[in-house]
Amino acid sequence: MKIKANIHRLFNNSSGCLLGYASITLDDLVAIHGIKIMMTRHGGTWIAFPQGKSKNGYYDMVHPLTRELRTEMNNAILSEYKRVLAEEKERFEASGKSLPDQIVIAKNNSSHKAPEETLFDYFSAE
Repeated sequence: MKIKANIHRLFNNSSGCLLGYASITLDDLVAIHGIKIMMTRHGGTWIAFPQGKSKNGYYDMVHPLTRELRTEMNNAILSEYKRVLAEEKERFEASGKSLPDQIVIAKNNSSHKAPEETLFDYFSAE
């Protein structure tokens, strides 16, 4: 399976555990947005898939069904996170500035495009 990761936002907050937001595309067919890049208490990193809230708490809206796929997704997102973070650190150091608390990745690094026609357009045309 081809997994492409995109980092959309980085956080430089030493008191929080949220490091950034990412999305992935699977085989250029499915996109998953709203993936959080998190830090553990011991400095490690992990990803949290999009969640919904019910009266009984939170639940995963999307998640891999095998350990192998979870590992592949983790590796793709975390390696892209490290690459983008290093690139942004270098960019800010070159300008003589320190990293801000939040960096929105300005370039549109999405590997997919929305369809020209949505389901709403399809049903409203009838």
